[in-house]
Amino acid sequence: MLTSDERIEIRAYAQTGMSGRAIAATIGRSKDVVCRFLRDPQEYERKKHQGRQAKMSAAAHRRLLREASHGEKSARKLRDDLQLSVGVKRVQQLLKDTSHLSFEKRAASPWMTKRHAEARVDWAGARLSSHTQWENIVFTDEKKWNLDGPDGCQFYWRDTRQPPKTTMKRQSGGGSVMVWGGFSATGKTPLVFLEGRQDSVAYTRTLASALLPTASAIAGEDWQLQQDNASIHMSAITRAFFNQHSVRVLPWPARSPDLNPIENVWGLMVQRVYANGKSFSTRDELKVAISNAWENLSLSYFNTLVMSMNKRCVAVLNGKGRVTAY
Repeated sequence: MLTSDERIEIRAYAQTGMSGRAIAATIGRSKDVVCRFLRDPQEYERKKHQGRQAKMSAAAHRRLLREASHGEKSARKLRDDLQLSVGVKRVQQLLKDTSHLSFEKRAASPWMTKRHAEARVDWAGARLSSHTQWENIVFTDEKKWNLDGPDGCQFYWRDTRQPPKTTMKRQSGGGSVMVWGGFSATGKTPLVFLEGRQDSVAYTRTLASALLPTASAIAGEDWQLQQDNASIHMSAITRAFFNQHSVRVLPWPARSPDLNPIENVWGLMVQRVYANGKSFSTRDELKVAISNAWENLSLSYFNTLVMSMNKRCVAVLNGKGRVTAY
């Protein structure tokens, strides 16, 4: 029986024109299983359900899940609008027991037009069709760190018998530092603390000191650079630097931080640097914490992120270019 992830991958690979035999070899399953699924996906996925009859009818349950999937209503609002015969707690339980639904804070994402979505689909299809060697990619990015901690809300379990805790914030976060870093499936670059105004000259200086000396060692002789489309990354000065040093750059779709696994690295580091609501008095203290977090990242974590790239591409194709859950 194919897993749900395997079914998603098969659909995505089929959209690129791959044969059933090629798809089977790629995902490590038999050709017969893959072809049977492609002939009739709905029949393959149909399951027989048995068990005690629920108080809510099957039709009402389907309406509940369909309406909840829009992500716009609370459990109480769903119960009231659908005129369900169960209580709010039962609705919450049903939603919680549904594998594809999760109650969580709504994440912010870049503004995306239809053109952006189409470009992301084209990019993902091209990466899968060309069998991009992700282990040869060095993923890079810059990251700003505030002394007072990351922007946004902080959550904690509060003892209601005690006064609520507060978080003190200084103007502009109390100051900040900017870093640049990169990693591959088997290693990482030095972490560079950026000083002063960052323009194309400063960017190429960072690449010359931190990327060029390490890229071959961590990503092989055929390494490629991944970067976003920030203006200093795409300028004439930067392109001239790439030509001079024979740096190959991976094409990258606009508005796609969800496709860059270094965003996951920054997220994990934020949790560690600002654990328990920690803030910092000086930039030097913050730099030490960031450096320690960078040094303590494991190679197995990097490898797991890089190996997720094909699945990210599959998610883009299945989502028709929309922002993925990564």
